Amino acid sequence: SITDKSGITIWSNDNTVYVDFGKQPKVEAQIEIYNVLGQQLSNEKYGRSSVYHRAFNNLEAAYVIVRVKNNDDITTKKVFIGAK
Repeated sequence: SITDKSGITIWSNDNTVYVDFGKQPKVEAQIEIYNVLGQQLSNEKYGRSSVYHRAFNNLEAAYVIVRVKNNDDITTKKVFIGAK
């Protein structure tokens, strides 16, 4: 997993996407997850300095794009999720 300059780490394990906000003093995030066709799979607000996670039970194994906007920083990462 790669921590970018915003201090947010995004990774996946099996069918779950994780976003670690532990290094953020203030979290007011919008977390959007898209498939590679650009269709939105998830869009949630998140406000804690901890680890967000979202499981996808009904998807084929595929890459998804995770877009995190926290305050004015946008972090985007492509991760692979496996089918359960």
